[in-house]
Amino acid sequence: MDYPDFQRLLDIIQEDGDDDFSTKRWMTLPVLGDPDPADPTQRLPVVRKRGVYAPGKLAPDDQLAMIALEVFHMCWDTLVPYGTVYFIVKLTEDAAPGEAVVVLREHKLALRQYEPQDNGHVCLRSFERECPAWVLPAGEVNIRGVVVGHHTVPADSGWA
Repeated sequence: MDYPDFQRLLDIIQEDGDDDFSTKRWMTLPVLGDPDPADPTQRLPVVRKRGVYAPGKLAPDDQLAMIALEVFHMCWDTLVPYGTVYFIVKLTEDAAPGEAVVVLREHKLALRQYEPQDNGHVCLRSFERECPAWVLPAGEVNIRGVVVGHHTVPADSGWA
């Protein structure tokens, strides 16, 4: 998976904007992994389950899952590990311009910013500055979900 610039990604996700946990729901969600390249269905396997406070502004019938991603940030011009972040994903094949999406490309999940173009193509911009953007025909873009939140556990991130 990509190693995104975490702050830029958080700016795009724009969660509820407050720390009021009364609007959030405690849920146990599946953590999805990359599909088996030999599987023609490209089904995303559940690698484990994790408890998380899901954002409160979701429809009751939204299907949610998580993906785990090692995140890095710049510190004194050096890329250093931030830790493992679990991104909460609303499982859908649709996205609005500018949203952070999980896409499947070449049997790997990637986190990208969705930017449809006027010419029938889609630009999928990485959250890592050095990683090139993908410009693909709209029919070749395999969106698996839209990022709606994140969850970091200190024991998983190296902070503990």
